[in-house]
Amino acid sequence: MVMDGLVDAARRIVGELQLPWEKVGSVGVAVHDVVTAGGEWIPWQQAQTMPYNAARYLEAAFMRPVTIEDISRASAEAEHRYGSGRGLADFIYLFVGDSGIGSGIFINNNLMKSSSGVCGEIGHLVVEADGQLCQCGNYGCLETIALPHAVISQLQSVLLEDIYSHLNTQKQLTFADVCRAAQEGDKHAYIALRRQAVSIATALTYVINITGASSVLLGGELRHVGESYLADLGSDLRQNVMPALVPRVEVRHAELHGYAGAMGVAAQALDLAWDSGQFLA
Repeated sequence: MVMDGLVDAARRIVGELQLPWEKVGSVGVAVHDVVTAGGEWIPWQQAQTMPYNAARYLEAAFMRPVTIEDISRASAEAEHRYGSGRGLADFIYLFVGDSGIGSGIFINNNLMKSSSGVCGEIGHLVVEADGQLCQCGNYGCLETIALPHAVISQLQSVLLEDIYSHLNTQKQLTFADVCRAAQEGDKHAYIALRRQAVSIATALTYVINITGASSVLLGGELRHVGESYLADLGSDLRQNVMPALVPRVEVRHAELHGYAGAMGVAAQALDLAWDSGQFLA
């Protein structure tokens, strides 16, 4: 079981650090899929099933307060406290991974989180009418266009036409390869990334106009895109957001990668420990 594996891994890590378990005031866990405000976990492929109360299970296993969080929201938390989001009261952290697109949204220094756990699902905003079928069941969602494998697939279909490109000799492209080629002046790599950026801008425009969060932090695979990509995306947003928000639009790279989710949920767990009195004598 997934949660049993998490318990074993956490206890092993604490042991390897030679940290007395009595010093552990609380535990934080960041996971993919859907996490409700009440600590329930719903795997994406089992969205129609009853939610599993992971926080309650882990609290019983650890005998400690536990906070469980969506990985994108946890990463946004880390950026707000320690990364590119420091000093920003309102921002959208956009995470583009290998298999999904998520976000964490801060409004007036508060991380948005619905009771259902479904919040900030930018990847499932429809940006292309009559587009490709998405895993969520809709057509034309952002994920069908902006995921790395979608960008690579579009570019490879062009390369099959035997046109000139820096990437013609690449046997297996990565998203980083495409970004590097675009920054080196490859026309078709640039066009593929431009299509992705336009689709992302369409989705972000909706979110910015609804929330007022006009700063955007790009994380995940988007860490590979260059400054011109950021500038183009910012320009697209300024053309489409509400006039009052235009001067506030800015797009920057997220600073924290790899363990940002762990850092964010650890900060939440520390808050929980203090709030629950775990550190009181």
